[in-house]
Amino acid sequence: MVRHGAPPVAFYQPPASSYRTDTVVAERLKGGGRLLPLGRDAARPAVAALVRDRDVLLVFPDEFQHGRVAAPSLGRGPRRGGNIEYTARLARLAGAAVVIGHCRRLPGQRFVVTFEPPLHLPRSADREADIRAGTALLDAAIEPIILANLPQWLMLHEWRPEG
Repeated sequence: MVRHGAPPVAFYQPPASSYRTDTVVAERLKGGGRLLPLGRDAARPAVAALVRDRDVLLVFPDEFQHGRVAAPSLGRGPRRGGNIEYTARLARLAGAAVVIGHCRRLPGQRFVVTFEPPLHLPRSADREADIRAGTALLDAAIEPIILANLPQWLMLHEWRPEG
């Protein structure tokens, strides 16, 4: 993305160790772009990156929490809270389109990165309805990509089905 003039801004989870945090941040910044630590105070800089700076914001919408896959919903219906809803909220607030990108491993040490067409999420006078609809739209967009490439999905390594 940096080579194409779109250095990304990405959220990251700081490791517990300050040494590891310094190392991770230094390595990730070598490629270009900026990092925003996760947490309550991440929203304002994320909106500023989208609106003021017109940057590309990277959000990983799939997530694993408390021993369960939280997103995509995998037929359970979109969950309130979490990265997908957060993405819908940010996109609505900034008036930004969402572009889903995914990487697939090819034989050997090769990968192909695909960027889907931009998704324009609902933006009406009903904020909460827009966020619910945007969350459902994003969930529906990532689920088939993940299911088509399930053996390569990172969350599958953590997932332990119940029962």
